[in-house]
Amino acid sequence: METPLPPATDLLMDLLSVPAGRPLSVRALCSAGEHLGFPENAVRVALTRLVRQGKIEKVG
Repeated sequence: METPLPPATDLLMDLLSVPAGRPLSVRALCSAGEHLGFPENAVRVALTRLVRQGKIEKVG
């Protein structure tokens, strides 16, 4: 039995909580998500939700 993936929002919050010294692009986050089994659209929707909830902010 396969372990289900956590929500894409959890993945993104984990990725964004690691200090990188600069903002991560949507493209980089989508690529990371795809490597972990998340479709690009799921990552983009999760990013939109996190922005709407005030948990992350757009830069640039």
